[in-house]
Amino acid sequence: MSADLLTLADRPDPRRFAAGLYPVRVAVRIRLTDIDVFGHVNNVAMNAIHQEARAEVLNRVWPPEHGVRPAQTIAVQHVSHFLAEGLYPGELTCHSGVARIGRTSFALATMIASADGTCLSLGDTVFVARRDGELLTMDEPTQARLRALALTP
Repeated sequence: MSADLLTLADRPDPRRFAAGLYPVRVAVRIRLTDIDVFGHVNNVAMNAIHQEARAEVLNRVWPPEHGVRPAQTIAVQHVSHFLAEGLYPGELTCHSGVARIGRTSFALATMIASADGTCLSLGDTVFVARRDGELLTMDEPTQARLRALALTP
């Protein structure tokens, strides 16, 4: 075996389970196509729901102009923690915010919660941005928009 080649994520910090940490919220209705034969939201669908939360933040940082985003954002790393089962039918709340801002990258943290507030899943995604094929440095206006959406412990 080559377990030394495997990179695993640490268990999430319990502070991540608090909805008040995240400045952005989006409601998502669970679709019939999101569930497995047991009525649970499957992990592929859960990752798509994390994507909805990330998209809300990205649209606020780089609002599309005439349907075109001024910068191309690329997810270069994503970690998901599946913590509890989501059940159909129902509605979930996607919470998101900026966890880190670097020179050429930034990280978004997301949480998916059930209607009763139970944390079902956490996600951490690192992004870079490109324009015309070139990696962008996070300029001050972009950093300011990212800071406005930062997690608030």
